[in-house]
Amino acid sequence: MTSPASATGRLDLDRELEAVAAVLDVAGGAAVLCGHSSGCAISLRAAAAGLPVAGLALWEAPLETSADETAAWAVQIERRIDAGDLEGATEHFMKDMPPEWLAGAKASSEWSAIAASVVSQRADAQALAWATRTLEDDGFAGLDLPLLAMTGARTFPGMPEAARSLADAVPDGEAETVDGADHSWDPEAMAERLARFVLG
Repeated sequence: MTSPASATGRLDLDRELEAVAAVLDVAGGAAVLCGHSSGCAISLRAAAAGLPVAGLALWEAPLETSADETAAWAVQIERRIDAGDLEGATEHFMKDMPPEWLAGAKASSEWSAIAASVVSQRADAQALAWATRTLEDDGFAGLDLPLLAMTGARTFPGMPEAARSLADAVPDGEAETVDGADHSWDPEAMAERLARFVLG
């Protein structure tokens, strides 16, 4: 949520949670958080931190790797950001994504801006390291709110299993396939499913 173009200093998970808390305060009470990809981990952390979260709708949470592997990956991203190697940090952040995504980003005229924005992804890396560890340690059992873990009809290996594991880790969780492909959802299908989730 924090924009690297308008924020200064260390854009870490604590700063991101402060931003989420500010949005919830403006909204005037509890809200359902909808997380996409690494944003799922940030949403989970916000709920676990006691922010007024009424439910979690999570799209393709990338929690399929082990906690140790994710922690090592996150450390490398932070190390490269701290060293000023923003292109290297971006490449490392994207290392497990389809290679054509990184190739397309690097071929784009916006590559410099894309690489510069990786400073805000420190929070994503920290959140994913926390979420994978919490999932492995059965630490989500006390997260007492509705959780919907969604994956697209065409998705990447490990995503459906991660969604099922996450849904099973909380008292009120469900995993579901929704129309979508390649880490993106179909807008109409997603809108309909979110409306049912929020409104009951």
